[in-house]
Amino acid sequence: MKRFLSYLKIAALFVTVLCLAGMMAASAAQYFDPLQHWVFALLGLCFLPMLALTVFFLIFWIIVRIRLAWIPFIGLLVALPGLLHIVSFNVFKAKSHSAQHDLKLMTYNVRNFDLYNWSDESATRRKMMSMIGDERPDVACFQEFFTSDDKAFDNASILTKTIGFNYNHTEITTTVGGNQHWGIATFSNFPIVGKGRVDFPMKTNNACIYTDLNVKGTTVRLYNVHLQSIYLTRKDYAYIEDFQSDRNKMSPIANERILTKLRNAYRLRGEQVNLIEQSVEASPYPVLLCGDFNDTPVSYAYRVFNKTLNDCFLDKGWGISPTYNGMIPLLRIDYVLHDTSFQTLAYRRLTQAYSDHYPVITELNLAKQPSTVR
Repeated sequence: MKRFLSYLKIAALFVTVLCLAGMMAASAAQYFDPLQHWVFALLGLCFLPMLALTVFFLIFWIIVRIRLAWIPFIGLLVALPGLLHIVSFNVFKAKSHSAQHDLKLMTYNVRNFDLYNWSDESATRRKMMSMIGDERPDVACFQEFFTSDDKAFDNASILTKTIGFNYNHTEITTTVGGNQHWGIATFSNFPIVGKGRVDFPMKTNNACIYTDLNVKGTTVRLYNVHLQSIYLTRKDYAYIEDFQSDRNKMSPIANERILTKLRNAYRLRGEQVNLIEQSVEASPYPVLLCGDFNDTPVSYAYRVFNKTLNDCFLDKGWGISPTYNGMIPLLRIDYVLHDTSFQTLAYRRLTQAYSDHYPVITELNLAKQPSTVR
């Protein structure tokens, strides 16, 4: 029995060392451009599972042999910078609503307003529009936006004529049949005084647009971002679900297909991030940047933007606040960031599961400064 326990401890020590190596690799994901080092980006997705294992082994070795607890403790120290971007500890500062604000902003990946009946409920689109109308944001940034020239699916008209937005900036990336349009869109009650986009040289349906808004006499540049998607098919999702329930259903061909899609997505995303960051740095106006990054806070994309822009969630959020309503839980991949010209007053993640993303609402104030409207 003693020999068995001895072997068990040796095995546990070996796994602990592997866990430390995994924790270091996952934490390093944010420092490597996936255009050259996509493997680290992939390992970044394992950050939370590796963190859970690290905590487990820390407790284990404190109980079994405290002298070896230093190994997982180092793992926790390595994980700390990433953890501080995942979890917001604003116990007393967190606010869900502010009585006065200069700008109320919503960002929402609407998944084509349930065009393909993903929710299996015919009323989902109506509920989404009702929710947007009830929230009454000053500005709403939509990713995976769909609208049609046919009256029944003319979402652009619903948002302007029914919801009441006065202005919009829509970038169409795909048109089918001459009357069905997919893309990215920003709707605003503030006057739009300028429009532009960040051109991606690669072929993609993802996009980034910027909209210059006259917010109470100050020109603000708002970036609406949808970084590269992985484009997993129903076949891919079905395989992942089957594999989760039965490891014997592993398929090398399916694994290679999904891994290739992940690699390509991370590489393209890295290039897109660098292009957007160049545009942000060149902006003559105060900057807001929001949207679906398709990446976690422990990622190259987040670190690049967060170097110069503040995360509204960290300012006024609480806990983890996941924004992805999909197969992998606890992922925050939708963000609102701003430069020092703004102050975050409130942050909320809505919990209506109408899309595979949850909407994010932020309320902000502008610093007092002279008008820069052109």
